[in-house]
Amino acid sequence: MMTLKLSLKHNCPFTQETAARFAQMLSRYEASVLLCDAHRTINAKSLLGILSLGYIQQETLEAVIDGPDEQAAAQALQDYFSN
Repeated sequence: MMTLKLSLKHNCPFTQETAARFAQMLSRYEASVLLCDAHRTINAKSLLGILSLGYIQQETLEAVIDGPDEQAAAQALQDYFSN
């Protein structure tokens, strides 16, 4: 299991289109990916879960990644949030 702090910068709020692309990107991996903010934890592979984040007031999210390809999923998350 891995835990990452992700800087949101300009990546939020998620629109319907960006949320769909984000969920699709993570669905390629077997590892489970959870995103946690101060109020909730969501499945990052779930379009509805991502959209439920709405506008996030925080500057960071915590990602919890667990599974056989967690390193690759973590790298994909870091790449996404660093752009």
